[in-house]
Amino acid sequence: MEREQDKMKFELNEWKKEITDEEILSNIQETAKAVGKEYISISTYKSHGKYSQTAIQSHFGTWKKALYYRWNTSKINAFMSMMKNL
Repeated sequence: MEREQDKMKFELNEWKKEITDEEILSNIQETAKAVGKEYISISTYKSHGKYSQTAIQSHFGTWKKALYYRWNTSKINAFMSMMKNL
């Protein structure tokens, strides 16, 4: 007969690494591209994006700040690529 304590074993799930700012910003950009828009609302992101609103807020404070960083990061990256080609 199986004992009650054997039925309820506690097992830890695999440790999940913390999400980086870059991963979130990249996913916001990918999501915007997938829905065909330059800027997207948090409700659109929640429907199509990978990360939670809580994760975004813990990294950036607000959705608007996340969009600001995403926009500036992509513009800076495009500028740096252009400069390398000169």
